[in-house]
Amino acid sequence: MKFFNKKNIFFKTALIILPLSAGTIAFYKFLHYQVCQSSGIYVYNPQTDRQFVLDLFKKNWYWLVAESSINFSPERVLDLKASSERPEDINKVKNFIYKVNGKPVGYLAYYLKTFYKGFIYFIVIDAEYRQKGYARKLLEFAIDNLKKENVKSIELITRTNNVRAQTLYKSLGFKEMWRDDGFIKYEKELI
Repeated sequence: MKFFNKKNIFFKTALIILPLSAGTIAFYKFLHYQVCQSSGIYVYNPQTDRQFVLDLFKKNWYWLVAESSINFSPERVLDLKASSERPEDINKVKNFIYKVNGKPVGYLAYYLKTFYKGFIYFIVIDAEYRQKGYARKLLEFAIDNLKKENVKSIELITRTNNVRAQTLYKSLGFKEMWRDDGFIKYEKELI
């Protein structure tokens, strides 16, 4: 038996690389979790956060979902991480929870609309925790993460009567792109 035949080298290399890769991935996830945790922003956990987010949708349906979105399902966004019913949209949405002293108070979801364009899908803060800067922190978090994914612009949509949200978006450099049928689309170019 030769020690350095092709199969032997492949398997020994695979044994060395795979544990390092798994360890590197685990370390990256731990580091990401710690960075999120220090900001109060956590990756969505279905076991602990699902009911909170579903309750937010129930309380804020008017602000979060257009009347024309009759097939919209917050469960699909949370369970399948999908922005639509199309199979190719599964696992694209990134969901986060904002916590204060361990209690969930806000929710953020975004995804890559195209290779260079991000879309802020939802930002919502529980009513009793509004006007404390949490929505700003979630939006800044999304912008920073989308920058790391090399997007060139970020879009979002809000209702024309959601003046507080519009003020926040404008303060972070979002520009109005169009206004139609009760909604405004904003876009932020990233440099």
